[in-house]
Amino acid sequence: MLANLSVSGGFVAVDLDVRVLTRIQIAVEFPEPPPCDAPTVEAYVVRRDRDGIGVEWCEFAPPVVIRLLQAELRRPGAAGPNTPLGDGGRNG
Repeated sequence: MLANLSVSGGFVAVDLDVRVLTRIQIAVEFPEPPPCDAPTVEAYVVRRDRDGIGVEWCEFAPPVVIRLLQAELRRPGAAGPNTPLGDGGRNG
């Protein structure tokens, strides 16, 4: 689960043993069902902790991330562009 998101990276709450600097793909599922497969975003693992992994996108501000951020801003009760998704402050 993507717990935090920014144009440069995010934090993924996951129970995996992944090494720092591993290149990964993250599949993104949107609330509204798209007619095709979930888009993916390429990232590097930049840190690990007991709750998950911090990632940095391979491309700054990938389109799928921009779409997620825009969806979060449209969500009722969203506080603004710097509002983290989920756990309040983890950022990749």
